[in-house]
Amino acid sequence: MMIKSKKLISAAIFCVCYILFEYQASTWIEKDITEVSGATTKGSSACQDKNEKIWINEKNRDCSWVGTWKKGRCHGEAKIHCPVTCGMCDEMKTKDGEYLSTDEIDEEDDLSTKDYDDENNESGEEEEDDDNYDDDDNDTENNSESEFDDESTNDDQEDGGKDGNEQDMDQNANEENEEIPHWNETTWKHILDNYVPGQKVKVGKNETFLFRGKEEKIKARELIGEIREGGQLVVDLVNRTDHFFWHVTQTPLCNLLRSMAVIDTIPSAAHVSMPKRPLLNITLCWDCLQKKFSLGEGNWITAFYTTRIAAAAARVDVQIQCNDGRDSQMDMLLPWFETYQPAPTEENPWPFHGQLPTEFEACSDYYEPVRLDLMIDEIRNDMRKMGVTMFGSRENKSHPSVPLDQPPLVPDIEIEDVAIHLRCGDVMGGVARSDFGMMQFSEYKKWISKDARTVGIVTQPFEKERNRSLDHDKVDDCRAVTYKLVDYLQDFLPSAKISIHNSVNESLPMTYARLVMADQSFTTLSSFGIFPVIGGFGKGYFQKGNGGVNPFSKYLPEIYPGELIMMDAPVKTAAELRGMDLQSILDWFVEEDS
Repeated sequence: MMIKSKKLISAAIFCVCYILFEYQASTWIEKDITEVSGATTKGSSACQDKNEKIWINEKNRDCSWVGTWKKGRCHGEAKIHCPVTCGMCDEMKTKDGEYLSTDEIDEEDDLSTKDYDDENNESGEEEEDDDNYDDDDNDTENNSESEFDDESTNDDQEDGGKDGNEQDMDQNANEENEEIPHWNETTWKHILDNYVPGQKVKVGKNETFLFRGKEEKIKARELIGEIREGGQLVVDLVNRTDHFFWHVTQTPLCNLLRSMAVIDTIPSAAHVSMPKRPLLNITLCWDCLQKKFSLGEGNWITAFYTTRIAAAAARVDVQIQCNDGRDSQMDMLLPWFETYQPAPTEENPWPFHGQLPTEFEACSDYYEPVRLDLMIDEIRNDMRKMGVTMFGSRENKSHPSVPLDQPPLVPDIEIEDVAIHLRCGDVMGGVARSDFGMMQFSEYKKWISKDARTVGIVTQPFEKERNRSLDHDKVDDCRAVTYKLVDYLQDFLPSAKISIHNSVNESLPMTYARLVMADQSFTTLSSFGIFPVIGGFGKGYFQKGNGGVNPFSKYLPEIYPGELIMMDAPVKTAAELRGMDLQSILDWFVEEDS
């Protein structure tokens, strides 16, 4: 019995020693592979690729693998390990005709952390959200990365309630995911020639880039698309905001569209021929957006139109839909912007206003170059359909998709001659911003018809509990300014009926409908007010924009002269108003008439 026990102990010791030896040996091998990062040594007279493999994204790779897609793989250590394949020899050559060693080369990045286009290696690092957004206008400096997509369903709908990070980790752990082919310039035709309906493909890439050259990093992720019946590539974005302007930048969206359309630039001079144009299918929960982010609805509307511009320029179908739209149409604006926009054709590459935008105009990360005015006819169509659906068809105010006898959603509403959007609250010193503010009341006198019988003012509620927290301290000031405007207009139009619309029964769609249906509608520097004013049935008056607020507005008077009027009124910015007391502000509004 004792002899048998000793044999067992000896066998166990042998096994342990063997395992340790094998582990150490594998460590030496892995270390040897990992440390091989250069193709030359100091003083070498030749430039050549290394024969040894290099450790990239948890796998041993050789230069032949790198060479199969140089554009996506010749980075960091890979291009130094394979200088011939990656065309690095000239950069590594010294004045003496010799070649630098790896240690003397400044690498771009580290392969141990780089996410390659053909590797599903999501870090799962949680992103931060910046809540310093105003509900109305766009802040060009305070954009943030999106974490909404991390808390909602991701690309694969079968993952149920998992958040984005969990799904990405599951995908990385799933060996079957490695069998999913990449949709790119070298594979798309082979995929379409051999696909079966429902086949998955990898689209786009995992990448991190600086937000407008600043320190904040924006992430974009490789997505899983699907080849549907007829050979159409479909990429679903479900409750994700990481491809929307204002919440990130236009770069992730345009990179995705390029990948889907298999083009290098937007627009492209040479589009590949596909059985059906790709479809970017966007589904969002509007109520979730409002609860998650403090971006105002004007910001989201802007993002939807910039998405439509970029998709059209890339010749990609785009669908924007909501899963709670029908239930929230009476209370929220965004469900009214559901759409299916087919890709332009080769015969008519830009079926919208103006000319096909340049890549800078469609994909810039800055607001000012983006030509939102090119969507003016789509804006007018959307706004008018909303107005007629809400309040019903009126004389000379109807929409082709709304039957003339269709009952309005909100009956018995008086359509006023003049509608004014008065934004106050945060612009009255709540934030220190110089790109938006308020204009003097005398500007209204220049434009409002003296024959106007009714004037409606739409503005924020006068109850603190119905306002955003950042507007709570300005509710009383806003009330004082609004009543000052009522008195001012009453002196100008003694016989007119002047009303304030901000009661608990007023909704945002009603606010838009009032502006759309009026004969004259006004707004100041506001991304919320600009759309119904330029999309309405009557004349629209808007304050001259700037780089941060409605920069595209400068093109509008030329498109519809006499219908869209740009005002250049005296303005006090939010930063200037912040340093003034209420009485000084009230005096400034009417000082030209005092």
